[in-house]
Amino acid sequence: MEQLSLNSLKNFLGNQGVELSEKQFLQLEGFASMLYTYSGRMSLVSAADRDNLVRRHFLECFFYVKNLLMVFPSQARLVDMGTGGGLPGVILSIIFPENDIVLLESVRKKSLFLKKVKEELSLSYTVVNERIERVESRFFKSFDVVTARALAALPLLMRYAFPLLREGGQLHVIKGRDYEQEMAGLSGYALRVVEPGK
Repeated sequence: MEQLSLNSLKNFLGNQGVELSEKQFLQLEGFASMLYTYSGRMSLVSAADRDNLVRRHFLECFFYVKNLLMVFPSQARLVDMGTGGGLPGVILSIIFPENDIVLLESVRKKSLFLKKVKEELSLSYTVVNERIERVESRFFKSFDVVTARALAALPLLMRYAFPLLREGGQLHVIKGRDYEQEMAGLSGYALRVVEPGK
């Protein structure tokens, strides 16, 4: 497994305005280790990515952190839709331990993994093992921020997210190179594109 370099990771986060405590770094390190150990049997990350967790997954998730720091007060609630192995949900819970964070995952074995991570790393998020479309009434207008990564096309993500968002809430997604095509026809929404490193 790729080694988490304490200095390089702390330096990267420091440049984003995030100071990691020793406890938080150990939690990130523990999460990386558990992802590596369990990914083969649970399809948490692809086989090709198991040896590249930090560069391929963690740094991308920290892009959320940089942008959420601007909009994420301590009382804000967040849901990570289709969190899978906890990317970015678990990382956000480590960085924002005081916030109420819900990890929504429909696959039972992945939900069990997330509960194990929560217990072993002493994290505070809530795991909900359910399909997104079945929690609309339960979590109607409950969240300030919705996140999603590698889940669905933007129009579908918006359809899933909007019932869950409070007035003034925000949907944060990471998209690939085809994002402009997905954004076509979505006029009337306050959409903002942020490129990595900016």
